[in-house]
Amino acid sequence: MTVKASLVMELNATCPECDHEFDLFKTSKNDRGELYRQVIADARWEIEADDRLECEAVCPECSVEFTVKGVEW
Repeated sequence: MTVKASLVMELNATCPECDHEFDLFKTSKNDRGELYRQVIADARWEIEADDRLECEAVCPECSVEFTVKGVEW
């Protein structure tokens, strides 16, 4: 019997204003495909983790807008 694996990803950010943690993949502000490309595309492995991602975010809890830059592994 053969089955497929399921890859589950989250790209979590914490609001600097209210400390609410949320998944950037689940927000409507960002293009999920673009976020995937910035974080895991083959060419991105040559880039330092601090420079691998940059996007704008809006906290779903308090509506503060902020910039997310870099990825922690």
